[in-house]
Amino acid sequence: MKNIVFFSFKGGVGRTLVLLDTAFIIARTLGRNVGIIDGDIEAPSLHFILDIQPERDQNFVDILLGGVFGKTAIAAGSIPIKSVLPEKRREKIGSGNVVLYPSLFDDPREPKIDRIKYDDNTRDTLRDFLEKFTTVNKLDYILVDCRPGVFTGMARLTLSLASCICLVFRLDRQNVDGVRYMLVQAAKRKRPIFLIANQVPKTERGMQRIAEFQELINKNIDVIIPFDERLIFGDVIAALDFEVEDAFCNSYEKLIKILEGKV
Repeated sequence: MKNIVFFSFKGGVGRTLVLLDTAFIIARTLGRNVGIIDGDIEAPSLHFILDIQPERDQNFVDILLGGVFGKTAIAAGSIPIKSVLPEKRREKIGSGNVVLYPSLFDDPREPKIDRIKYDDNTRDTLRDFLEKFTTVNKLDYILVDCRPGVFTGMARLTLSLASCICLVFRLDRQNVDGVRYMLVQAAKRKRPIFLIANQVPKTERGMQRIAEFQELINKNIDVIIPFDERLIFGDVIAALDFEVEDAFCNSYEKLIKILEGKV
């Protein structure tokens, strides 16, 4: 199992959509089984973007708070995406499967997340859960959508167990220091880190900005996701809503080859 954390130093860079497109294109092009976990527990969004309403109480927050449940309970809490999508979208997944383990909004009067302790016990709990989630759903990959911000407890917890890190960012000055910091942290943890610049215009200025950013961080960007105005409002999953042959979907091929070959 390859446990890949999708992380961003800043919010609003399109990290979650990049994760979802990666998951569905892996399932379609490689026929792999992919688990996706909403680790952005303070602002969960995967089930909203997928237009899914989980019909249960158990969610990822309960795992972190109460310990790992048995395999039967984990299977019940796992949501096979093919079972809840309309047919037109479901066909885009191909022969692979994608399984969601969501986080849900807390009761604001008594938020559960305030009681989570980001310590060694919680890390062991998460490791146990990842193993059981993988076994129950026969997963080849797990992609974790991680809370942005390098100093959050959730970020430190998930990054400590990652096989590799996909760092998503935009080519602006406020992301430079975050990318630099994460390069250092990945090296300390001896984790592969892949840099993904999102929504970059295919223009002369866009190419110039790539060169300038790479000079500032002293490293080449691994994958460049092109700007696409169809994603401006953030409610489109390209892998499910665009045609399979769409050039935007094809831009993920490089990332998937990297993940398949190097992790």
